[in-house]
Amino acid sequence: MRLTKIKLNFIIDIVMFIVMMMVVGVGFLMEYMLIPGSQRHEVYGRNVELYFWGFDRHQWGDVHLILGLILVFLLILHIVFHWKLIVAIYKRMFEGRILRVLLTIAIIIITVLLVIAPLFLKPQVVEGSSSHGREDRNELRRNDHSINEGTTFHTSEHEDYSVEIYGSMSLQEVADKYVIPVEDLASAIDVPVTMSGERLGRLKKDYGFDMNDLRDFVEEKIAKK
Repeated sequence: MRLTKIKLNFIIDIVMFIVMMMVVGVGFLMEYMLIPGSQRHEVYGRNVELYFWGFDRHQWGDVHLILGLILVFLLILHIVFHWKLIVAIYKRMFEGRILRVLLTIAIIIITVLLVIAPLFLKPQVVEGSSSHGREDRNELRRNDHSINEGTTFHTSEHEDYSVEIYGSMSLQEVADKYVIPVEDLASAIDVPVTMSGERLGRLKKDYGFDMNDLRDFVEEKIAKK
């Protein structure tokens, strides 16, 4: 079968539509299934790591970006194959040559800024609640429970930890954050040190260690300093 320009345009449009739906689908996956850590405790009652097809939320974010780039490439192909038609319509809509040039320059500038601006922007940094405040609240709750019930109070999972370690962090990031040799951290959870750049959520899935054990080890190291 001869692949004519019309058929090629049709194939590009079909693939572009499929990729567009994939971009939307992955966006829904990240928004409603692989929810961020701040919402997981509310939904599951504890801090958990979520995966789909072996990928966590951050890895699906990478997939979302790749699909977006593929979509842009297909859109450029679509424009190239319809260039004569686009130019003809453009000239009919804006008869003045100077106006067309100015609009073209404006569109190019806006497009370039939208693409490269995120590479130079700085995020707004908002300080989270301090670990000392969390410890004070836990201590008050322990005291209240001891007075009323005469028993020891146990906080919910992760509430009583003064260190903040999440599945989205790598072992190397934990080592840098708390100034602990990465070799010691890897040994504590029985993970090869060569995997220190991998996200803890993925390592937990592959090696089956308990995140609480890692937090305990880091707290002990900090206490000895």
